[in-house]
Amino acid sequence: MNLSNGLPMEMPVKGQEAYNSHFVQSLRRFGDVSVYPMGKAGFHREDLFLERMVRLQGLAPMTCVVRTSRYMEDYLAETTAMNRKTSSTALFDQFVLDYVQGVARQTFGPSRAAAQDFSIHPSDPTFWPARPADAVCHFLVGAWPVDVFFWFNNLRQVA
Repeated sequence: MNLSNGLPMEMPVKGQEAYNSHFVQSLRRFGDVSVYPMGKAGFHREDLFLERMVRLQGLAPMTCVVRTSRYMEDYLAETTAMNRKTSSTALFDQFVLDYVQGVARQTFGPSRAAAQDFSIHPSDPTFWPARPADAVCHFLVGAWPVDVFFWFNNLRQVA
C-alpha cells in the first residue's frame, strides 16, 4: 500500500457480492421485505425520482447514491417492523444510512468507517461526481427497482 501524506493511496474496493449482501441485510432489518439483487445489468432508469446521496469525508472518502421509485419508500414503510410512528421518508433515509455504513465497514474496516461523518441528503444526477461510478448495483425491492452507485475517491481496485 502506498502512502501519501499518511493516507493510503490504494485500498481494496469490495466486489458486487459484498454490496448485494449488505443491501439485503440492511433491508431485512426492517422486516419481511422482498428483495432480489439484479446484478450489474439492471435498470438504470431515468424515472427513479426518490434519490439520496451519502458522502463520507476524511480518511475514507466515498459517495453513494441510492435511487428508486417513490413507491418503494411507501412499500418499505408498509412492510417494516420498525416504529410505525416514523415517517416513510425517515425510514428510507435510515435504511440508506444503514446500508452505506455496512459497505463502509467492509470496504475501509470498522475503525476507519466509525470515524466517518455520514451525511445524507436528497440528490439528483446533477449532484453526482463528474465521472462514471466505480461500482453499480441494481435490485428489485417489492415491485420497485433500486439503483445504487458508488464513487470511491482516490481509490483504485486492488486485485
